[in-house]
Amino acid sequence: MASRLEEDFCCSVCKDIFKDPVVLSCSHSFCRDCLQNWWTEKAIKECPLCKRPSVYEPICNLVLKNLCESFLQERGQRSPEALCSLHSEKLKLFCLDHQQPVCVVCRDSEKHSDHTIRPIDEAARQHKEELQETLQPLKEKLKLFERVKVKTPEVQARRTETQIKDQFKKLHQFLEEEEEARMAALREEEEQKRRMMEEKMEAVSREIAALSHTVRATEEELRAEDLPFLHNYKAAVGDSTDWELGVLAESVQRKGRIGSGLWRIDYNGGEYSAESPSDPETLLSLKKKLQRVRVNLDWDRGKLSFSNPDTNTHIHTFTHTFTESMFPYIYNWSGRPLKVLPVKVPETVERHPNDVDDDDEREEKEEEEEEEEEEDFCCTVCHDIFKDPVVLSCSHSFCRDCLQNWWTEKVIKECPLCKRPSVYEPPCNLVLKNLCESFLQERGQRSPEALCSLHSEKLKLFCLDHQQPVCVVCRDSEKHSDHRFRPIDEAARQHKKELQETLQPLKEKLETFEEVKVKFDQTSEHLKVQARHTETQIKEQFKKLHQFLEEEEEARMAALREEEEQKRRMMEEKMEAVSREIAALSHTVRATEEELRAEDVSFLHNYKAAVERLQRPCWRIHSCPQEL
Repeated sequence: MASRLEEDFCCSVCKDIFKDPVVLSCSHSFCRDCLQNWWTEKAIKECPLCKRPSVYEPICNLVLKNLCESFLQERGQRSPEALCSLHSEKLKLFCLDHQQPVCVVCRDSEKHSDHTIRPIDEAARQHKEELQETLQPLKEKLKLFERVKVKTPEVQARRTETQIKDQFKKLHQFLEEEEEARMAALREEEEQKRRMMEEKMEAVSREIAALSHTVRATEEELRAEDLPFLHNYKAAVGDSTDWELGVLAESVQRKGRIGSGLWRIDYNGGEYSAESPSDPETLLSLKKKLQRVRVNLDWDRGKLSFSNPDTNTHIHTFTHTFTESMFPYIYNWSGRPLKVLPVKVPETVERHPNDVDDDDEREEKEEEEEEEEEEDFCCTVCHDIFKDPVVLSCSHSFCRDCLQNWWTEKVIKECPLCKRPSVYEPPCNLVLKNLCESFLQERGQRSPEALCSLHSEKLKLFCLDHQQPVCVVCRDSEKHSDHRFRPIDEAARQHKKELQETLQPLKEKLETFEEVKVKFDQTSEHLKVQARHTETQIKEQFKKLHQFLEEEEEARMAALREEEEQKRRMMEEKMEAVSREIAALSHTVRATEEELRAEDVSFLHNYKAAVERLQRPCWRIHSCPQEL
């Protein structure tokens, strides 16, 4: 037993005598604790030597355990007092040259002549100090290896994984904010375009409504009897910012710029003025902006007067001896058209000079009363007699079609006058509808046959010079001497033809506005479709960006996991090496410390072997464990 080598009883992991040895299925034995520590760093329970997996839980190697205990017991009994093998003297000295204990007799032998000799205790103390100094770096390296062993790359990997997720989360959040900003800008642009188109549509609709009303009123005049057709006119100027109204001599060239033969008032740049061939332009001082203007020509008396029918106030009067036929003159420079309104037709035209003033006042008063009465039956949108009137919750009434057309251009169904929202679907104003029908029926019956006030004859002729209907007796009167006459139907036909020619540009303009409205409708719809298309494109683009980020994040995470796996395998290999280093170093340190605790003679006997053990090349394999 004493001759058995110590290495046979050493664990290949810790390099020390087996402690509680166990045997694996591959027949290799290890300390139980060494094997368990080895397996904690492995995914598979395998043999540290042959790497074969353990097929069952390792069992205690009882025989080996008993042998190790016997060996340790026997080794502890090997300490008899050391004697010199040559002289049987105690080994009390130590030869520094031969590095071995000697007795006092050996000191004087020829073999140790001139050698340096020290007492055994002094030499042991000195060599123990040297061995301690040699052992200290190994202890420090052992501590370093143990610190390296507890380090793990998993913490760094989790930290990197968290950083990647946070970075991509911020990128996704940035994309969401950017997408919302793009969508908000798109909605704002769409809203601006919608408002712009709505304003244009409202303007065009007003133009169409005004032109339609003017065309209808003019066509009604054209369909009227010949005699009522040949009288004066009234116009609604409304919100027009640049207009002219008056009369024009028959001889004036009506194409191009009119330089003479024109009596007119105009509104331009916020100022009213009057001008005629004989009078320079004169500024008019009006307290209230005009909405409607009545133009009244008294050819016989040589007066052309302008008045405000809303306030029944005089505006301006031209005095002139008219010598030729005069025609209505209407000109509009702004985008808002003027409206020709129906006027009350007097039953007679010729009046006795003594009755002129009284008759004029009476007829004007009757005309104003009838105009006011007619206004009560007019819709404020189309300025015509109500057609199928409805009443809103604010008590205002409108034509049903006018109200629906107005609402199609609005986001909120509101009253065109007071702008209050309508809280329910407007019902029919049946009483107002019946009143309007009665008014129209009554107005249609107000056309008795016109007679001359002087001769009580029918007005069958029309004086082209005075521009007024006359009877056959008036034709031969001194007042109409050398005047030109036409039958009333012929004069009406000629004037209607001229009015038709004047009306044609308005009809063409109306068609143009209607075409513009259709184009505006198409443009508005196109803008909506384009906005939806752009919105879809933005969403698709950001969806692709989000998808790209998700794929990129997954690729980064996969690369991180691959790198982590590679590092784990590398670290596992290094940890195995470190574990072996730690076990070997621990065994060497423990063995050296045991040598240091031994008797001086025994220590000095084994000193050389201890130094060689400390200087083994294996301790220099991992000279820089920080690299782990």
